[in-house]
Amino acid sequence: MKITSKLLIALWTPATVLLVVAYFLAARYEKAEAFFLVLNIVNAPFFIATVVFRKKLDNAFEGIAAAFDSILARSQSMSIRLTYARETEVGLFFVVMTALAGLYVVALSLISTDAYSVLIDEDGLVEYSSALFWVLAAIFLSVSIIRSDRQSHTYRLQNLPYILILLFFIVSAGEEISWGQRIFDIEVPDAIRAVNVQDELNLHNMGSISVFSNAFFLIAVTFFLIVPLVRSKRPVLRDFMDYFELPAPNRFAVGTFVITLCVWVFIGIRYGTLGFHPYSFYAENFYTQMDDEIFECMTAWSFLSFSVMNSLKKTSIENT
Repeated sequence: MKITSKLLIALWTPATVLLVVAYFLAARYEKAEAFFLVLNIVNAPFFIATVVFRKKLDNAFEGIAAAFDSILARSQSMSIRLTYARETEVGLFFVVMTALAGLYVVALSLISTDAYSVLIDEDGLVEYSSALFWVLAAIFLSVSIIRSDRQSHTYRLQNLPYILILLFFIVSAGEEISWGQRIFDIEVPDAIRAVNVQDELNLHNMGSISVFSNAFFLIAVTFFLIVPLVRSKRPVLRDFMDYFELPAPNRFAVGTFVITLCVWVFIGIRYGTLGFHPYSFYAENFYTQMDDEIFECMTAWSFLSFSVMNSLKKTSIENT
């Protein structure tokens, strides 16, 4: 099926209409009004830009399709090899550190709930570590973008996804510490305080925290598990991504995230709070995000591992 701006708009329009209707219904019944308002504010400019720049979008789709067809036609006579400098040493560092941190967190949750709660407290070690990991991930990715060859045939196509991931890192770091609200003693405007469930200077606490957490979870799972799985099943797609040096986690970055998932599942079961929802399954009524903070921190570490490994990546293309 050919992807065009017309198809994209046809699929996107009903979703946009539903978001608008959902906002008015939420306002009418005074339920999750702020959440749907934020979604509409985020959605509107992207939808409008797609409509206004549909011709440029079609040209971009055609260029990508042509590039993909070119790789497909040449794949029989071309060898694309992806290597990483010091891959094993650097990769094992991230995997081992993830495993050790995971074991510590699991042990702490079993030995002392009070100590575990202190670990994940607001402005605690886990929260500030998450922000630090996001910042470091952004720095390493920025270096990769700056060092990329602007004369290369891959530059135009690879630049956009890397910039989008970089923005994701920056926003995640800012949101984690509420954009420095408590660090710099910033007064939260009344308009934000009225719609933020924790009176914080951030977006993810507006409306439903669970929905934003679910979106974050899906992004992480897609990047670290689904993308590598599809690459392994589709050699042509793998060659296409490697030829144009598009972002994808290597085996060690995937390993760090798999360990992260295992720790998250264990902590969630331990406290009866598994998943991103506002309910606790146990009579003790544990804080419903007992597992979320650990997942966010260790996922930030996983993205840092991707960013570092990506800075060591080299693509070699040879004719066979």
